[in-house]
Amino acid sequence: MDDIAAAGSQGVIKEVGKKLRIMEKRKKYTFNTDKTNYMVIKTGKKEIEGIEIEVKKGKIRKVEKYKYLGNWLGEQGNVKEQINELERRSNGMLVEAKRIGREESI
Repeated sequence: MDDIAAAGSQGVIKEVGKKLRIMEKRKKYTFNTDKTNYMVIKTGKKEIEGIEIEVKKGKIRKVEKYKYLGNWLGEQGNVKEQINELERRSNGMLVEAKRIGREESI
């Protein structure tokens, strides 16, 4: 399973964790703990306590940035992580474009 989204309080996220375990039993779903993570979007200064979500393959861990449907989101709920990723990738694309241009001019 990929890209499960839930928004709400800690209680809502804990309920989603319970439902994941139910889906594993009833529907025979498998959740890969390497790819399945959760992220908390901070809405204030209050620190969020850790949420324990465990599936058959282990614990689902909390991350500070999360890729959802091809876009990076950060804990602040903005697109800063997406912009950082585009900047990081643009250097490689520029180098490759220059290399192709040199080959074409020979």
